Amino acid sequence: MTAVDHPLLGAAVRLADQGDTVFTGVLSAGAHPWLAEPAGVEAALLELVVHTAAEAGFGRVDVLRQEAPPRLPGSGVLRVQVRVGADGAIDVFSQPDEETPWTRNATASAGVAPRTPGPVSPDGHRPTPKR
Repeated sequence: MTAVDHPLLGAAVRLADQGDTVFTGVLSAGAHPWLAEPAGVEAALLELVVHTAAEAGFGRVDVLRQEAPPRLPGSGVLRVQVRVGADGAIDVFSQPDEETPWTRNATASAGVAPRTPGPVSPDGHRPTPKR
C-alpha cells in the first residue's frame, strides 16, 4: 500500500493477481466545503477518475458513465474506492457507512496515449478545414 498525494485520496494498492490498482479515499464536506455544492460530488467523481487513470499510467479517459450519483451524507463521510484495471477499465464505488453495501457510482475506460483531434502535418500544424 502506498500513500497518494491527492486531497480526496489516501492510499493505493496494486493487486497481486491482476495488476489492477485500487485507490481509497474519503469525501467530506467538512474537509472540502465545495463538495456540498450542487455539482460538487459529481465534480469529485470526475476528478477521481482522471487522477487515478493518470496515476495508473493512462494518458486519457475515453468514456465516463455515471450509474448512481454518489450521495454525500449530511454529516459524516463518504468512503470511496476507485479500481483501475490493467486494461484501463475503471470502476468507482462509494459507501456512506460500514453497514451500507458499496454502490458502484460510475464506470470509465482509459487509454494509454493522448488523442489528437484530427490530422497533424509533419511540422506540427493542423490543417485549416475547407469550407
